[in-house]
Amino acid sequence: MGVTSRKGDTTINAMSLRHVKALSLVVSFLVTLMIARAAAAEGDLRLVEAARNRNVQQIRALLGQRVDVNVRSHDGATALLWAAHWNDVEAADLLVRAGADANIANDFLVTPLSLACTSRNAAAPCQPRPTAWVKRSRQTTRRPNGAALTTTP
Repeated sequence: MGVTSRKGDTTINAMSLRHVKALSLVVSFLVTLMIARAAAAEGDLRLVEAARNRNVQQIRALLGQRVDVNVRSHDGATALLWAAHWNDVEAADLLVRAGADANIANDFLVTPLSLACTSRNAAAPCQPRPTAWVKRSRQTTRRPNGAALTTTP
């Protein structure tokens, strides 16, 4: 026999009921997040598809219809990310002039700007890579071989 609460529930039943309520709150929160993500993913993906298919005429037509230039596909890719992937300077120029954000990362944390900088395209809007990099957590500037140049507090 267990100890009973004022309501007549045993201790185990009262604890189980609290766990079930907490679990149902967590599940409802996760379902809400999933629904919100699905609703966002149901946006007009024609622009992303046009960029993925390298169709500049369709990109131009869709931009004329004022579609969302920063809409993201199921993996977070944007039309500008696809233009950068294909090194399509004309499409990228159209998208940027229409307001596309070059810093929106996909689900793999790749941005159009980083993709353009790492490609071999001569028209990429990046400076040459620096010879030293800064490790922000310790504020230590290092050479590519790992030797510390300076350390700041």
